[in-house]
Amino acid sequence: MKTLSLEKMEGVEGGMPTIDICGILAWAVLVSNGIPFGTVEAVIIFELAYNSCLYQY
Repeated sequence: MKTLSLEKMEGVEGGMPTIDICGILAWAVLVSNGIPFGTVEAVIIFELAYNSCLYQY
């Protein structure tokens, strides 16, 4: 599972810091559905959302 960290954001592309958009979208899925972090369900749903995002972009 990839995490959003300052080290990843140090890369610069087009003058703006790069961020992991799929990670942000996957966290948004968890938050919007009220799934508590740190549970097995959260990990499974995060991985599904993250990987499906990778295939879209």
